[in-house]
Amino acid sequence: MLPCKDKNMELLRLSVAICFGLAVTVSALIVTVRVRRRMKRSLGRRASSLDLVSFKAWNRVEETEERNAESGPIHPK
Repeated sequence: MLPCKDKNMELLRLSVAICFGLAVTVSALIVTVRVRRRMKRSLGRRASSLDLVSFKAWNRVEETEERNAESGPIHPK
């Protein structure tokens, strides 16, 4: 961070940095939960950390989702 002569400005910068870090952390947590839920639905089991980065697991998820989309209703509401 750039040096600041004014203490109020330094406090403001610190609070903005903390809020930004908190927002990034919360959004990353939400994305992780959604991805794990999607994988659990497709794989039929809990997704491990290795499954989240595995191309093979993601290919199975894509195949399962495509198969479910084809066998679904013609006109979903």
